[in-house]
Parts: sequence; C-alpha cells; structure tokens
Amino acid sequence: MSKSSEDVTGGGPVTVNELVRKRGGQLVTTDCAGTLKIPDEVVLTHGVLPGRCFEADDWQAVLAAVDRQLCRECVLRILHRRAHSQIELSRKLYQRRYGRKLVAETLDWATEQGLLNDRLFCELFLDEKRQNGEWGPYRIRQELLRRGIDRELIDAAVDASPDYDETEQVMTLARKKWARLTGREEASPTLKQKLYRYLASRGFSFSLIQQALESLEQED
Repeated sequence: MSKSSEDVTGGGPVTVNELVRKRGGQLVTTDCAGTLKIPDEVVLTHGVLPGRCFEADDWQAVLAAVDRQLCRECVLRILHRRAHSQIELSRKLYQRRYGRKLVAETLDWATEQGLLNDRLFCELFLDEKRQNGEWGPYRIRQELLRRGIDRELIDAAVDASPDYDETEQVMTLARKKWARLTGREEASPTLKQKLYRYLASRGFSFSLIQQALESLEQED
C-alpha cells in the first residue's frame, strides 16, 4: 500500500527525478517522496515523467491510482488460479491489507468486467463437486455458505441443476472406504461407525448412509 503524500512529503510538492524501467512498471525516484514502483498504466495516465513537479493533492491522486491498479492486478492473479465468490475475494484482499473502500471499488470493477459472478460461481462449484463425487449435497451446501453465497442463489442453482443419483454416489464412496478400512483390520461394528462418520462428514443424509451400510452387509 502506498503512503499518503503528507506522510512522505509533509504536504509539499513532489518532483520526479528519474524513471527506471522495471518489469510491469517504472521505478520512480522523487526529490522528497522516496522511490516507488508505479505501474505503466498509472505512469501514462498521470503523466509521471522526469522533471515534472506534482502538487501534494496531485501526487496523492497518483498514489491512489497505484493502489487501485495494484489491487486490480492482485484480483487478476487470484482469479487466474480459480474462481472465487465475492466474499472469498474480499477476505483475501483484506488479508493483503487493502482498505475497505478500495476493496469495495475493486469488487465493483471485477463484477463490471465479468470476472466476479456469485450466481455463476455457485453453479460451477455445484457441478464440479457433483462430478467429482466426493461430497454429498449437505457438504456442498455448507461449503457454498462458508464462501458467502446467498441461500437463495444456492437453492436456485440446486433446482436448476440436472438430477443425479445420490444413492450410487454414496455407495461408490462407501465401497472404497470400506475396502481401505477392512484392508487394515477385521470388519467390526467399530469399523462401521468409522464408515458412518466418514460418509456423514462428506455431506450425506442419515437415510442414505443407512442404506449404504445395509447394502454393504448384504454384499459381504
């Protein structure tokens, strides 16, 4: 985060002494505000050139533009790795010590650019976790809520998504887990309790888990 112009200049004018090309921007040396890296876009839009003198308010505008550009670049890096909900993204920006006003402005920008869409995020997350087959409906719902997705958006995504066979999903997981458990020790009520806790932690209902346990008993 850039310091305010008053913090570094005492409220006086700032003269740019030198620009040195660095990756993604310019290393700008001034007469009284130290040296800082300024993104190319800010250099161009604000006319940061050697010999130019900025009044304190104008230099403050440059620093604000730097923070705004850096915050946007941070958002692009985060979203490049995977999609995020608005709440997830805001939390990560706060962790990087961006202020509330700047975070709000940046989230609005990301939404306008089509980079941030909680409805689409919810739909993609739901489809991905269902196809992955590792989580049941309750776990998926809880994870979406934890990521700050509104309940109404979750309900709408669930209603609009294609039906899938939860019974087959829970049986597949149950068989895999049961094979691992019985590969280490003899089958017992304790192992069945472990299997129950495992399936419950994956977000399946009691009735589905009970059906799976009964089916495994018949298979044995």
